[in-house]
Order: sequence, then C-alpha cells, then structure tokens
Amino acid sequence: MKELKELLKSQIKAHNELVSLLQKEREALILFQPEEIEKLAKEKDMVLMRIRLFEDERINLLNKLSEINDTKESITLSKLVELTGDEEFRDLGLKLVSLVQSVIELNEFNRILIERSSKHVNNFLHFFEHNAIETTKHKKILKI
Repeated sequence: MKELKELLKSQIKAHNELVSLLQKEREALILFQPEEIEKLAKEKDMVLMRIRLFEDERINLLNKLSEINDTKESITLSKLVELTGDEEFRDLGLKLVSLVQSVIELNEFNRILIERSSKHVNNFLHFFEHNAIETTKHKKILKI
C-alpha cells in the first residue's frame, strides 16, 4: 500500500509539472516565442513519458491487489478506500483527477491559440504570395 501511495504522489507531482509547462506554453504562444515553445514541447514529452510509466505501474499494482484480494474486478482507488479504510487514497485520487482536468483545459486553450496563430501565419503567407505575384505581373507589364 505504501508503494501505491508513493506512486500516486509521484503521479501528482508529474501532473503538477505538466500543468506548469502548459501554463508556460500558453504564455509563449501568446508572446509568439517559437524557441521557447519548442523547448517546452521537449520538456512536455519527457514529463508525459514519466506519467505514462507511472500510470502503467499504478495499473500493475492495482492488478496485483486484485489478485491478492481474489477479485476479478479491477480495484479502483474508491474500492481501495473501502477495503483499507485509508482515506488518503481518496484524497490522492481527487488531486489526480483535478490535475488531469486542468491539463485537459490548458491543452484545449493552447490548441485554440495554436490554431489561431496558424491561421494568421497562413493568411500572412497568402497575402505575401498574392502581392509577390501582383508585383511580378506589374514588373513584366512595365518592361513591355
């Protein structure tokens, strides 16, 4: 049980790091800092890899608990509270759910910022290409 609590605390810490990185990414997107965005993307990838490893380990530990308790159903953190009476599992689970929700919301906001930025860049490129073509036409007309 102690191993599972430590793992959940590690997951919470990693999710806090991800929330922080997503907040920094939002700021870098607003300020249009491509180098910072790239750096943050690499950091996010590393944190996400750790989160995946923690999640795999959490599932393995809960599956072992299911085997130990000779139950075919998956043991959730709520079920674990029922079995052990340890409310800390509920608290850790609620913190994790809250952080995951924050990650989802920040990610969605950043996605919208990226889409808008992309639209502005594409509009600028289209404007630039159109004006370059018009300038070329005018130069050809003037030479004739």
